[in-house]
Amino acid sequence: MRRLIGVLALLAVFLVSCATSDVGIGDGTSVVESSGNCADTDKGNFPLVGGKVTASGGYERFDTCIGANMIIEQYCNNNKPATQNYRCENVCDPVDHRCY
Repeated sequence: MRRLIGVLALLAVFLVSCATSDVGIGDGTSVVESSGNCADTDKGNFPLVGGKVTASGGYERFDTCIGANMIIEQYCNNNKPATQNYRCENVCDPVDHRCY
């Protein structure tokens, strides 16, 4: 049973790491379909600042930690919601929704 849990944990880490980027808006970004009117409380693609993105159609997403040191950063790109995965330098705070 412990072996199975270990294998599943390693698989989860591998899958998350495949979808991440350590820098910038380049690899790993995703633009969400929305008709626009996008607003970001942290004013951009800033994983060191917690924020929330809202857009038309009831879209509302918070920056979200994935485990202890990764975050899904929500931001607006050309007035549409977008996401970028980052590996935090130290830790991701699930309460403040930001990297430290």
